Amino acid sequence: MALPAAAWAEPSDWQSLTPAQKQLLAPVGTQWDQLPDDSQDMLLHIAQRYPDLNAEEQARVRERIGRWASMTHEERERARENYKRFKAMSPEARARVVQQVKGHQGKIR
Repeated sequence: MALPAAAWAEPSDWQSLTPAQKQLLAPVGTQWDQLPDDSQDMLLHIAQRYPDLNAEEQARVRERIGRWASMTHEERERARENYKRFKAMSPEARARVVQQVKGHQGKIR
């Protein structure tokens, strides 16, 4: 069930979320009302796009929301900064980083 942009643009309290949003965002449910507006907005945007993703992408989103929920405030800030740096890189540099990360993931698993 995709929501219109206005439905996710303004963060709101947990009780006002739809059942579908609550189900997807359950890992952050106990933290929801304390999350900064920008985090709520990001998560609501993800929930709005979720139904249009394929099964593999949906599984990845659920896994990432679970990881996000377990992160401390400092870890989330560090992740945001890393993402900003990554997006500022040239496409070639981003591709190199992706390959490096994929190489390390294979060693960890």
